Amino acid sequence: MGEFEYLENMRPADADLFKRCIRELLDSTFIVRDKDANLYDFIVRGSNAEEISRYLKVIGYDITVMKEYGFVMLKQSENDNETVGIKRLSFQQFTNDQIHLLLVLWETYLSKMNSEKEIYITFNELNDRVNYYNVPIKLGVEKEALRLFKRFSLIDFLGSDLNGSDISDMSIRLYPTLMFSMDYDQLRTVLNEHINSIKLEDVFDNNVEEETEE
Repeated sequence: MGEFEYLENMRPADADLFKRCIRELLDSTFIVRDKDANLYDFIVRGSNAEEISRYLKVIGYDITVMKEYGFVMLKQSENDNETVGIKRLSFQQFTNDQIHLLLVLWETYLSKMNSEKEIYITFNELNDRVNYYNVPIKLGVEKEALRLFKRFSLIDFLGSDLNGSDISDMSIRLYPTLMFSMDYDQLRTVLNEHINSIKLEDVFDNNVEEETEE
């Protein structure tokens, strides 16, 4: 038996799910229950999360299971925080326009999370918020950013792939992973370096204060 005896003793179907979980986490950072229930349910069943964690630690990663929000997140292993080359979803991988849009989506999720179980916004409503916060983004850049956020399981599209001529009423599902796409220090750095809109920074501060009070 090798180091991963648990994996070697799995049924073929479970071994396939194990491998799919590893690939999805490395590619997308998050596995969301409402997007891929099969993978999420596999991870939270029995000791699977522990075994996936042990497997990923060999290459410098680990996972956090956020059952209260319904997702699993890839992160750096605590033993490899300083290892060069270990990558994870972070604001440094996004362009300025993508960061601006991400923050608008993040604020939208926070403003709705206490009143709606599943949070949606139309493409038109998103653009209204973008204009309100004074962070104008070209349509082509906006679509590219939304596709990227979908890849990382931060959002999902309903009824459109963004290629249609009229997508104003297209629904965008906002996932709780938006809250964890950047930590507080990263968000503050982004706001200080990239955001000129006082409105958005004020909203950020207000939401953080409300969460702290709770």
